[in-house]
Amino acid sequence: MPQIKNGLKPTIYHFDTLSSTNDYARELLKGDKPLPAVILADHQTAGRGRRGRSFFSPEGGFYYTYVFRPEPATAGQSASQPEPTTADPSASQPEPTTADPSAPQLTTTGQSAPPPPTTNQSAADPTALVTIAAAVAAAEAVQIYTGIDVRIKWVNDLLLDQRKVGGILCEAVRLPSGKLNGIIIGIGINCLPQEFPTELAEIAGTLGLKEIDRSALAAVLTERLQFWLASPFQSTLIDRYRALCSTLGRRVSFLRNGETVIGIAEDVNELGNLLVRAGSDLFTLNSGEISLLKW
Repeated sequence: MPQIKNGLKPTIYHFDTLSSTNDYARELLKGDKPLPAVILADHQTAGRGRRGRSFFSPEGGFYYTYVFRPEPATAGQSASQPEPTTADPSASQPEPTTADPSAPQLTTTGQSAPPPPTTNQSAADPTALVTIAAAVAAAEAVQIYTGIDVRIKWVNDLLLDQRKVGGILCEAVRLPSGKLNGIIIGIGINCLPQEFPTELAEIAGTLGLKEIDRSALAAVLTERLQFWLASPFQSTLIDRYRALCSTLGRRVSFLRNGETVIGIAEDVNELGNLLVRAGSDLFTLNSGEISLLKW
C-alpha cells in the first residue's frame, strides 16, 4: 500500500462551495503546492462517485479529500516535496487514472482448491488497500466525533441502519511517463437531515446530526487516515476492516458474465478482496459492486 509518514501536518483548504474536492486535489498535484493537503467543502456542485457517477452533495454534508505523494519505497519513485511556489497549478498536464474498473473483477476456485495465490495487486492498483484504510479511518472518525457506530459495506460504503450514509472514491494520478504522481482520497458523509432525490430515497441515509463542525471532524479523520496510511502492519488494517465490515456473513449477489451469482461473503483477504462462497465455488472479487440480500 502506498504509505506516508505519520504525524504530517497537511495544508488545509476549506470552501463554502466547490465543484469537486477530488478535482481540486488533482489540480494541486499538477503544480508545486505543498502536500499532503486536505480539501473541505460545505457543498459540491459536481461531486463524483465510482464509475464517473454523480455523488449527491447538498449542503449539510461533509465533503473531504486527502491528497498525498507516497513515500519512495511504495511509490516506486522519488517522493521529495518541491518547495511551495506561486506557480499556476494548471500549468502541467499529468492526467489521472482511476483504479475503479467498469465491471467486477474476480477469480474462481473449486471447493477443494487452495486459496487464491497472493499477487502484487497493490503494485498494479495502488488504491486497493488505500480504499480499505480510508474506509476504516472514516468509520472510526465518525464514531469518535459523533459516538455513532457506522459499518462498512465492501468495499467503500459507510452504512447506518442498512442505509448508505457515506462513500469513498480513491484515485491514482499518474504522470505521462506512467509514474505514480499522487493518491487522492475522497470521502463524503451525509451528516444533517436532508431530502434525497427519488432514486436515492430508499437507499440513502444520514447521521441525523443537528449540527456539524467540519473542521473538527476533518481533524479526527485526518489523524485516523494518516495513522493507517503510515502503518507498516497490513494484517492489522485488514483485521480492523473485517471487524467493521457488515458484509461478512451476509448473502450477496454480483454479476459475472452477465449472470447473477448469489453466495455468502466469507472473508476479506490480505489484499482487500472479498471472498464469496457460492455452492462449491469460491469467488475472489477485487472490484465491482455487490448487493446485500435478505435471508
